[in-house]
Amino acid sequence: MKKSIALKGRADSGKSSTITKLYHKLLESDNYKLQETTFIKPGWDFRATFLVRGILIGVTSKGDTYDLVIDDLGWFKIQTVDICVCACRSKDMTDKGTNSAVKEYTDDDPVYLWKTVSDSEKNFDKSNEQDCERLFIELQKAIENVT
Repeated sequence: MKKSIALKGRADSGKSSTITKLYHKLLESDNYKLQETTFIKPGWDFRATFLVRGILIGVTSKGDTYDLVIDDLGWFKIQTVDICVCACRSKDMTDKGTNSAVKEYTDDDPVYLWKTVSDSEKNFDKSNEQDCERLFIELQKAIENVT
């Protein structure tokens, strides 16, 4: 893969929820064409690919363990995904941690965006929306740099 964008944060901070919001944002856009998905329902991890301007984008919400991340990123590599968006843990920095999994499959250094940790339950969705927008902006930049 040419580029990867990883949403980095602690367990239960909303990484998967934020990436699910990004998935739906891409679905609603006329520019992104869904190619393949394992999405079943909110709250379940998934992977999907989208095509935009001839660039294949991979999106996965799996980020809890090295094996889960490697599985999807390896699949993305076989599919010749150009840019991936994924999740990884903030403290999982070992050789077999989720951060090293992201680095293994990317030509360039990954772009890490820190997950905003909500200060209360009522702000959880707002934090996820804001982080979804940040991911989308970073994805747009990556697309411009690949073309």
